Amino acid sequence: MPHPFQDVLNQCPTPAAVIKNDDRGTLLGTNALLSDHQGSLLARCGSLQEAIELSCLELTQMPIDDETWADHCDPTFSSAGFLRNREGIIEPIKMLATRLDELHCLVTLHSVPIEPDDTPASSSTLELASMAYDVTENIPFGTYTTVLPPGQQRPHFSFMSTRFLEIMGVDRDMVQTDSLHAFACIHPDDYEEWLALNTEAILNKTPFYGETRLVRDGQTFWVVAESNVRQRSDGSHVWEGAIMDITHQKKAEAALKAAHAQLLEQATQTARLEERQRLLEDLHDGFASQLAIAQHQLKQSELSTDAISEILRNCHDDLHLIVHSLQTVEDNLGSALADWRHRLMNNHLAQKPQLIWNIELAHCPHFEAWTVLQILRIMQEAAANAIRHAHANEVILSAGLTSADQVTLKVKDDGIGMDMRTVDLGQGIKNIKRRARAIGGEVTWQSMDRGTEVTLVVPIQAGLRPRDTRS
Repeated sequence: MPHPFQDVLNQCPTPAAVIKNDDRGTLLGTNALLSDHQGSLLARCGSLQEAIELSCLELTQMPIDDETWADHCDPTFSSAGFLRNREGIIEPIKMLATRLDELHCLVTLHSVPIEPDDTPASSSTLELASMAYDVTENIPFGTYTTVLPPGQQRPHFSFMSTRFLEIMGVDRDMVQTDSLHAFACIHPDDYEEWLALNTEAILNKTPFYGETRLVRDGQTFWVVAESNVRQRSDGSHVWEGAIMDITHQKKAEAALKAAHAQLLEQATQTARLEERQRLLEDLHDGFASQLAIAQHQLKQSELSTDAISEILRNCHDDLHLIVHSLQTVEDNLGSALADWRHRLMNNHLAQKPQLIWNIELAHCPHFEAWTVLQILRIMQEAAANAIRHAHANEVILSAGLTSADQVTLKVKDDGIGMDMRTVDLGQGIKNIKRRARAIGGEVTWQSMDRGTEVTLVVPIQAGLRPRDTRS
C-alpha cells in the first residue's frame, strides 16, 4: 500500500526518504532516486540510522543516545559528510531532515562540490578516501567488508570491490539483498565446509581464513580469503578482508606433487631392479655354485647318496632363503627368521644340540630384501658351524633391537670353543665377514671356557627401506 507521503517523495528532485520520528529513524518509504543511489542496501535496512552506519564514512549532527530525529528537526536540520554509493564510490553529501508532522520526517540527500581552498580538511579527507577506493579497485585481489549488527545472526556486506565480485562471480545487488548469494559459485563439494568456516567465525567473533573452490562458467578456480574482525562502539562487529584467486598456485602445486611422485616411483623401481640384480648375483654365487660343484663331483663319482641328499637339501634351503627374502611382508626380518627357524627345526631332529630361540623383533623396521638375505646367510652359517662342529649340548639363537638404531643377532653354543688364532683362515668365516661388511654390519667371535658366541650388529639405517616406497 502506498505511503501517505509517497507523493511528496516522488516529487523530490534528489534522493529522499520518509522516516519515523524515533531514535533510529525507521524507514517508511523511499523514492526511486534514493533506491538507485544506494541499490539494495536500503532493502535490508530497517532504519535510516542503519543505512547511514553502513554507507557513511563521516557524518555530523546525528541523533545520539535517547534523542529522536524529531528532537533535531525543529523544523529542519542538516548534516554533512561522505557517503559510499551503490558502486562503492565515495562522494561528499549534505543531508537535510524536515519534520512533516509529529510522527514523520522527510530526509533528502544533496551532492556537495568541495572547494579545496575553502575546506582543506574536508578536501583532504575526500582525497584520502578516493585514494583508498582507487587502491581497492586496482589491486589484484578483491576486498570486502561485512557487518554484524548487535542481536543479528547473519552479517551483511557493506562493501565489495569490483575485483571481489569478479572473483566470486556474483552480482552486487543480489549479494547486498542476501549475503548468502556471495557463496553462489562455491563448488558443491566445498559448500558445506565453507559455510561452516564462516559460521564459526561469526559465532566466535574471530578472524576468518579459508581456501575453497569456485565454479564459474563451467571452470573450477581456487581462492583464499582472509579477514580480521573488530568491534564498533555500537556493539556491531565488522570483518574487513581480502580474497585472492590462487588457481595458478594450486595447479603448480599439483604439477610439482605429480612430478615428485613420478620421481619417487622411478627411484623405487630403480632400487628394486638393483636389489633384484644383487639377489640374482647372490643366487649365482650360492645356489648355482653348489649345484655346479655337485654336478662335477657326480661326474667323477665322488659323492655318496647321503652326500647328494645333503647337497640337495642345502640347495633347497638356500633357494628358500632367497624366495622368502623377496616376500613383501611388514615385519620381513622377523618373518624370515621365523621361517628359517621352522625349517631348521624340521631338519634338526637329533636330541643334541638343543636349539633355543630368543627372537624379539616386534618393532623392527622393514629392511631391504637383499639385506635380510645376507643376515639369514650369516646366521645360517654360524648356526651350522655350532651344530656340526662345536659338540655342544645347546645352541642359543637370538635377535633383537639392542638400541634405537641397530639390530643385534647372536649364535651362542656351550661347546668346545674355537681357536681364535685361526678365526680368519676358514672360508666360511671369510664369507660371513664379507656379507657383514656388505650390509654395513659388524661381526665378532668370542671364545669362552665353554663354547663360542658369534655376534652380528646391523645398523638399521644401513639396510632400511622406507615403507612408503613399496607397493
